[in-house]
Amino acid sequence: MNDSLKFGLMLNLLLWCVISHAATLYFVRHAEKVTENIDDHNPPLSFQGQQQAAQLAYFLSHANIQVIYATSYKRAQQTAAVLAAQNNIKVKLYDPMQLQNFINTIKSTDHNTLVVGHSNTTPQAVSYLTQAPIKQLSEKDYGDVFQVIVNGDQVEFNHFKLSFQPNKTR
Repeated sequence: MNDSLKFGLMLNLLLWCVISHAATLYFVRHAEKVTENIDDHNPPLSFQGQQQAAQLAYFLSHANIQVIYATSYKRAQQTAAVLAAQNNIKVKLYDPMQLQNFINTIKSTDHNTLVVGHSNTTPQAVSYLTQAPIKQLSEKDYGDVFQVIVNGDQVEFNHFKLSFQPNKTR
């Protein structure tokens, strides 16, 4: 492919991105939580979970995330905090009990957005947006990143699975 053709294709892609009002929404379940105390209904991230949150932030470091939402639970807030700090963004709260209303609010955004939820709410949120069934996450599922690209009435969906490398040093 000659250089002028490459330049023309790149220019067209750039122009399409500027004209398009597409937004990319990323939905993730919080990283691994501490599970030693079964009576603690709001546990923080485990050491492994802290590493996972850092790896997620690295994965999304070039995604131009402008808005971050998380539930009020410690584990969701801590998962969001790493990318929020890197991008100098304040994490906004959303109520997982009002998920449909929340999705209706963000589906018309023109900002790339990260939403940190839970094993039950993350697939449900993606399903609301895509109108497709999404497999539920188990309590042991971490690293699923659901990318939903919304461009007007068109919705594209991608599912990534991050492979976390355990680091045993503390």
